[in-house]
Amino acid sequence: MALADLRDPRLGARGTLMLAFALGAAALVPLALVGTLAGALVSTVLFGVALSGMILMGDVILGDVIDEDELRTGERREGLYYGMSGFITTLSAALTAQAFGAVTRASGYDPTLTTQPDAVAGGFRFFMTVPPIAGALLAVALLALYPLHGERLNAVRAALARKRLERATAGGG
Repeated sequence: MALADLRDPRLGARGTLMLAFALGAAALVPLALVGTLAGALVSTVLFGVALSGMILMGDVILGDVIDEDELRTGERREGLYYGMSGFITTLSAALTAQAFGAVTRASGYDPTLTTQPDAVAGGFRFFMTVPPIAGALLAVALLALYPLHGERLNAVRAALARKRLERATAGGG
């Protein structure tokens, strides 16, 4: 099955990514409230479904951006885009680690204790729900402003296909 076959043609990559982020936020709400292992597992499975959509559609959208950039510049600059994506991912991991340290300190976590204060569980629950929900909702809002979808995306794809066909028929391969 080709990657393009995985996209919902009614939503497109942008709409599917928005849906994945919204589902991710919705899946984390019960995690903030559940008190049983079964409830946590259900919430986690739902978040896993959403996460798979985020991972897959993020790369599809990045590919569309690279295609539009090729039309504007005449060059394929995948390395630039994937390098910047890797940088942002690494920076995000570093910021997450800093936030985790701040939340654990604020909630009273002490690595020398065998039993942690009750507030630590609340700190972990906060860390696992509130920032990711806020980030997912922010992503949905920003994706609503993302212009490369629908007719504009179809025009980019058609123009790129024409450009590649012209290059191939001219012997530029």
